[in-house]
Amino acid sequence: MVGDAVRRLWSEVLTPSERTEGGYVWATIGLGHVMLGAALQGLLGASAAAARLGVAAAYWLLKERKDLTRGGGWRDGLVDAALVGVGAFYTGPRWWPVAVFVTISVGAAIKEMKTR
Repeated sequence: MVGDAVRRLWSEVLTPSERTEGGYVWATIGLGHVMLGAALQGLLGASAAAARLGVAAAYWLLKERKDLTRGGGWRDGLVDAALVGVGAFYTGPRWWPVAVFVTISVGAAIKEMKTR
């Protein structure tokens, strides 16, 4: 049962986003990318800016580049990698959550305008 849920989750994660998703779905997925970047930065101990940007580049190379062969788009992949990059710059509780909130809100609003 748990194994099936994990397989379904990974299947969803590895499927490129659809162009018709609304702002809320886009924002939820975007927050997942941000949190992934923060987790990777924490696990890898990346502290220099170049190392933090390397987290986003590695993500694009390992995940988003593969999505191009499965129907994913360049822009979607670059945005996802950029959100992972935002997460990789997590340094503490003051400015980072505000930056994430603003970034996700603007992106969701743009996505919402494009789907109308």
